[in-house]
Amino acid sequence: MKKIEILYIRSGYVLPKKDPELDEFFWLSKKMSGSILQPVWGDHLYKTIKRGEFKYYLLKTWILPTILRQLIEVLFFVIFGLIIFYKKRYSAIVVYGTNTTGFSAVILKFLTGRPLMIKIPGNPAAAFVVDSHEKSFVRNLKLKLSRYLLKFCVKNSNVSRLLYPQQLDAFPSLKHCKKVVFHSFIPVSTFNNRFANEIKDEKYLFFLGFPWYLKGVDVLIKAFHKVKNEIPDHKLIIAGHCDDRTFFENLRNSEERIVFFKAMEYQTVLKYMSECSAFILPSRTEAMGRVLVEAMSFEKPLIASRVDGIPNIVKHKHNGLLFESENSDDLAQKIRDLVLNKNLSETIGQNGKKYAN
Repeated sequence: MKKIEILYIRSGYVLPKKDPELDEFFWLSKKMSGSILQPVWGDHLYKTIKRGEFKYYLLKTWILPTILRQLIEVLFFVIFGLIIFYKKRYSAIVVYGTNTTGFSAVILKFLTGRPLMIKIPGNPAAAFVVDSHEKSFVRNLKLKLSRYLLKFCVKNSNVSRLLYPQQLDAFPSLKHCKKVVFHSFIPVSTFNNRFANEIKDEKYLFFLGFPWYLKGVDVLIKAFHKVKNEIPDHKLIIAGHCDDRTFFENLRNSEERIVFFKAMEYQTVLKYMSECSAFILPSRTEAMGRVLVEAMSFEKPLIASRVDGIPNIVKHKHNGLLFESENSDDLAQKIRDLVLNKNLSETIGQNGKKYAN
């Protein structure tokens, strides 16, 4: 039986995972084949990587100024998409995002006549609203443009893939567009096989994400300051890409038990996750939070903000604790509840493992 050939246009600048079995396209190769176009950071201007029956085409664009980068990315997606189409005649286009990627995918749909599925990231109503603590004319312009592109892309797609049912509720004009709901692929069985003997508690709270303000890192730092004297044997590790840490360094206030790490390779992320005392995701907006399911797969107790799609995954006091977004006092109390109550921590971890599996 011939496999379905798809063209996948992907946003985000993180390089594909080195271990093929941690890559979703490796597993999708059982039913599909295709090509993935993605801008990245890294050492090579251009490179290709095979994952199962899929081939990544990676272009280093991160070093360019924003406007030029976005223009180059549109040209990359459209030109390479057309070249691949005339070589392989893919059956469908799948795209993550509705800005540069989504706009490019709609152009390709019109040029090739192939059906298009758009995967909606985050909460579109919050895009550019909570990305930074600084407000500016440019941010407001980006907000208006992103909402226009969202409507343009969704209306011109064949189907939109949502991470939670209410993801587009803030946009009544999109009410009747075709939608499906399912969460992201996470290879939890691979985690269980690879890291079963490495799961331990090294006495630190762990956060991973980007961008930091949108993910509520400032709220987490404030909460840790409130409880640090009550949990003197625990550190807070904050990992992920951050363009400018000055705001967060000031909040850290030279506290040695708050440790900042740059973006990590996925294998390193899993190691830190497998050894933390608890995982915390204090986002101001979050469609799903795949890191929550990853933490659950390691039987780790977790705390997350009660926003957007998170309550669809985390049930309070069952497989995690929920706190009111941006409320550092509430988050501090949830940290106390989890770290100082071993029975609660173990129960939440066990329930989370069952959910993830």
